[in-house]
Amino acid sequence: MAAGRHFEKGQAFDTNSVVVNEKTLEIFGFSCAEDAIGKTVYVSCCMMENRPFTIIGVKKNIVFESINQEVVPLVVHYKDKEASMAITVKIDGNNHLDAIRHLEAVWAKYLPERPFEFKFLDEKIEKTFVDYEKNFTLICILSYLSLIIACLGLFGLVSFITQQRTKEIGIRKVLGADMSNIMALLLKDFLQLLLVANLIALPLSYFFIDSWLQSFIVHIILWKYWPLFIASGMFTLLMACLTVSYKIFRVAGINPVWILRNE
Repeated sequence: MAAGRHFEKGQAFDTNSVVVNEKTLEIFGFSCAEDAIGKTVYVSCCMMENRPFTIIGVKKNIVFESINQEVVPLVVHYKDKEASMAITVKIDGNNHLDAIRHLEAVWAKYLPERPFEFKFLDEKIEKTFVDYEKNFTLICILSYLSLIIACLGLFGLVSFITQQRTKEIGIRKVLGADMSNIMALLLKDFLQLLLVANLIALPLSYFFIDSWLQSFIVHIILWKYWPLFIASGMFTLLMACLTVSYKIFRVAGINPVWILRNE
């Protein structure tokens, strides 16, 4: 609640009261939630005629429809004795079958002319996000595949370059260069390319992700999560370094005499 209170069970005066959300205050012209408490407004919707109601509470704006739609005005009216088209019941999740049978029996006793139908709220909410979950799974699969393909391509590039510089590696080893010197020499060129690739990829990924987030009414502020971009860049560098190091380590470990004899 942004201000005021919710309905209280058994309070007869609440039947002439409403709880609204912050978006509704803009329509009624209230400057803040506190100013709206106790004020009288005229509401006409569904089965209610245009009559006065007293605002007893203001809810914060929440998304209760599609997550891509703007938050719409919400007016909640308390009905004490009138039968509603639907009711919401909280049941024990560990014993839901018995609860449904009991509800069906009570429904048949008091409303036999209406069929008993029910839906689970969590399933209804899940349907709202099912498309996004499918897209998330697809993006993860494609990301893993692209990472594997990139590592394979990098491995092939490293193999080609190290093969061209095999004689240079043998000469350096004969002149006293150890494994760490050779690794540093060859890794330096690849790290420069990887850094340039990250400098191009990270701003582009930020731009596309931020554009996608704008389609949601409520979304995170992306720039606050900049450590994730740094972490992803470091991860790609680590994967590339492992791929490059494996091939370079094998070439650098070859006997320089064999290299010079065959090259």
